[in-house]
Amino acid sequence: MLYFRNRLVHRISDDMLLAALKPGWKDRLIRELGEIEGYFHETNSEIEKMLGDWLVSNGLSWDKLQELATLIWRDVQENVARQR
Repeated sequence: MLYFRNRLVHRISDDMLLAALKPGWKDRLIRELGEIEGYFHETNSEIEKMLGDWLVSNGLSWDKLQELATLIWRDVQENVARQR
């Protein structure tokens, strides 16, 4: 995902800088953004599947993960508040 994010930033920058010289740049940019969005979606689906498999193999669930994340976030916020 990092690779595609970096490519996205560079491609948009390059295309925008050369826009005055290349007709049809908007259509090409929109098409490429759609393709990149598809890559992000596919990657995210694979990551969610791997994480789901890992959770099950460790006796956890998505709900338990959410509960743990909420507790950790609450603790982080309390620590930040105490440091002020």
